[in-house]
Amino acid sequence: DRNQVIEDVREVENYLACSIHTRSELVVLIRDAGKIVGEFDIDSDTVGAFTQEDEAVLEEMGALISGRVASLASSYGSG
Repeated sequence: DRNQVIEDVREVENYLACSIHTRSELVVLIRDAGKIVGEFDIDSDTVGAFTQEDEAVLEEMGALISGRVASLASSYGSG
C-alpha cells in the first residue's frame, strides 16, 4: 500500500521483471479518496535510475488524474 523505489532489482528475491534488461523500478500508486485506483510502474535498464523528485512528480500527476481513473474503473466494473 505504498510507493516502491527499487534501486537494483537483482537484489530483490523473487523479482518478476517484464524485461531481462530491467535494473531499477519505480512504482507510484494513484489514489482517489484513499482508495488505490491505479499505479505508475516505470522500469529502467540503469541501476538507481529514479530519484525522490521522480517519485514526487508522479505523485502530483496521479493526484491530477485520480478522479478520472476512478471514474473509468467504475464504468468498467473494476472499482
